[in-house]
Formats: sequence, C-alpha cells, structure tokens
Amino acid sequence: MGNVRFIDQEWIDLMLEAKKLGLTLEEVKQFIEEEKFSLQQAK
Repeated sequence: MGNVRFIDQEWIDLMLEAKKLGLTLEEVKQFIEEEKFSLQQAK
C-alpha cells in the first residue's frame, strides 16, 4: 500500500460540486491558491 493515496470524502464532494458548476480541476486549484495567497497577505 506504499503509493496508495487516500482522498477523503470532503475533497470528493468539493470536486463533484465543482464539476456540477462547470469548473475544471485547474480552476479550483487556481482559486484555492489565490485565496491562500490573499489570506497570507491579510496577516
């Protein structure tokens, strides 16, 4: 089981919701990175 990755249900739900909204994985990734950067700048 060394290289097996576990994806928890919260991430699966997030990606399913993004798909319903017509978003790509890349768009979700970009949004998360931008929000993370914004939060770091606000500190």
